[in-house]
Amino acid sequence: MTYVIPYHGQSGVSMKPTTVKLPHIDLTTRQRILHATLLTLVERKGTSVSLRQIAERAGVAYGNVHYHFRSKNELFLALLDDLLKPIVEERAVMMAQADIPPMHKLETLLLRNEELVRRENELRVILTFLLQSPGNLKIREKIQKMYSEWRRDIAIIVQQGIDRGDFSSQNAPGLPVLVVGLIEGITTQYLLDPQAIDLPGYFRQARQLVYGLLDVSPP
Repeated sequence: MTYVIPYHGQSGVSMKPTTVKLPHIDLTTRQRILHATLLTLVERKGTSVSLRQIAERAGVAYGNVHYHFRSKNELFLALLDDLLKPIVEERAVMMAQADIPPMHKLETLLLRNEELVRRENELRVILTFLLQSPGNLKIREKIQKMYSEWRRDIAIIVQQGIDRGDFSSQNAPGLPVLVVGLIEGITTQYLLDPQAIDLPGYFRQARQLVYGLLDVSPP
């Protein structure tokens, strides 16, 4: 069976959509299991998924799944890490570059989020984990950490802009929560009804709103 995979994590699969036959992907057994878990969760829309289904999709023995992951929860946590790691690392690289102006960092962050919203398979799985988080402490902690670091980085960028005299400080305290909320809100709507959403138009208006609160013109 052939699948379309817009996925990029420790599995090493390109972020660009690529049509492949899973049994012939040149991945390690652990990577194959993680990748098969993603595909199975997407296919079953977050409903009950068994390790046997994942093993069959990965083309590995059931015992190999247990060898690499002691439980289904451990497997799901590993997949969540795999999905979040490249996003977090990419943002960390940008944040570490002191020579990039705050305006450019903020613009990059906003534009990058528009690209991420289009990666439906990954976002559907992350949303599945988000819905599970109230009853799963470890998943909740990982997602809380993701949001906390996201808000922290936005706050740092805004403060850098204020220190340089680029941004107004009047609305700065609530801006990190607002930006994350703008992204999360459109993500859910887009996943449910992509045909109803003008994504470029939405992000254009979102950028205008954010920059207006900072009393600066969009670049």
